[in-house]
Amino acid sequence: MRIAFIIVRMNWYRTMAAAIDAALSRGWHVECWHDIGTPMPMRPLDFPLIETTPYFSNGAVTFREYQGITELSSLMGKKLVDVVVNSIAPVNICQENWPDKCNRSIYVCLEPSPMDIFRNMVNPEGLRQVDMFALTTPYWLEQGIQVMKMIKRIPFTNQIEEEIRQKSVIVGWPQIDQLSLIDPIEVRHRWGIPEKQPVIVYLNWVDASMHGLRQALFSATSLKKKATALGRFPNDWRKALALLCEPNLGYITKAVRAFCNNNNAYLLVKCRHRDKAWPLEERIADRVVYDESYYPHTILEVMSIADLCMGYFSYAVRESVATYTPYLVLDVAGLADIYVSEKQESIRRMLSRPGGFLNYADVTHMMDATQITHNLHDMSIADFHVNSHAQTEYFDKYLGVRGTPNADLFMNAVQGLIEKEREAKF
Repeated sequence: MRIAFIIVRMNWYRTMAAAIDAALSRGWHVECWHDIGTPMPMRPLDFPLIETTPYFSNGAVTFREYQGITELSSLMGKKLVDVVVNSIAPVNICQENWPDKCNRSIYVCLEPSPMDIFRNMVNPEGLRQVDMFALTTPYWLEQGIQVMKMIKRIPFTNQIEEEIRQKSVIVGWPQIDQLSLIDPIEVRHRWGIPEKQPVIVYLNWVDASMHGLRQALFSATSLKKKATALGRFPNDWRKALALLCEPNLGYITKAVRAFCNNNNAYLLVKCRHRDKAWPLEERIADRVVYDESYYPHTILEVMSIADLCMGYFSYAVRESVATYTPYLVLDVAGLADIYVSEKQESIRRMLSRPGGFLNYADVTHMMDATQITHNLHDMSIADFHVNSHAQTEYFDKYLGVRGTPNADLFMNAVQGLIEKEREAKF
């Protein structure tokens, strides 16, 4: 059997790599199709260069480069492989002569982050051209449907909902299989971290200043930057005095560093390629790490040595909990209350309800800005813990399927779809 994985950014190997290796282990012909025609001015380090692709333990892949949706449409129509795997549904296909179902390869969406496939769906035709949605757990299928109803990027009908449900298959989270490739002792040695020193992972603050005055003032740590922020949002000046009194990034990073000092902990600041650590974050860090590896991915290497992870509503809570690392949500600057629509609840706040993805007792923890600045420095790492029973519940609901390689579950579903298509032709 023949399979191709679409790579628009190098970081897409984070989602795809374990599935690629699983396909190779079955003796399949595997290709990686790199989209070199999509501009990435904000992510130059994420450009999909063949020279920087990861090593796969089960064999070699064939690489192809293409430029955007027009050339992808042509590749699909040539049926070079049985199935093409992407992280998103096809876009702009009405204008790009996308081949019809009987004249193209099978198209599968492998879920990258929770709900990403569904909230990025921009037209009904793109939905119809997906033959299978490979999702992590039933919970995210239901949430994805709710998000589509909420943001209304496409008219959401009962027919569309039924089509999504029929095409959705639960395959777990193939990315988690990468943990078997990681040696925590080697990771510590590579980064120069003493063997027995506790490690605190801090996920950087991503610039959210475009969302509003509150977020802009949180990032502004000088009078000049505060004045600039106030000038950008003149209609919000009435709120300015109260917002100026809120703890900003400087106070939060100071509290994080004090917590590490009091616990004799090594502070590892983790950033993605698309981001840049703020100077305040660089100043408090013992080391700043970007995406140095895609397979195994750096975020899993980081979590493999962490005693505690903290971040601002990051979906990396998944990697944290999967490695039994307690996760602390830093609930600051109203980040969780940024709305997709004024009439709808914020997705982050929805996921932060008690028992939710970001606020699950005995697995994740949450502190607001006042609690962080007043209490964190006096706390112990032991105050943040993971209960094994709660972690199991969390894993089953939000992460994947325990006890089996999830990449194999994905490949089983793909193989079944190929065999079904072949049988239908005879």
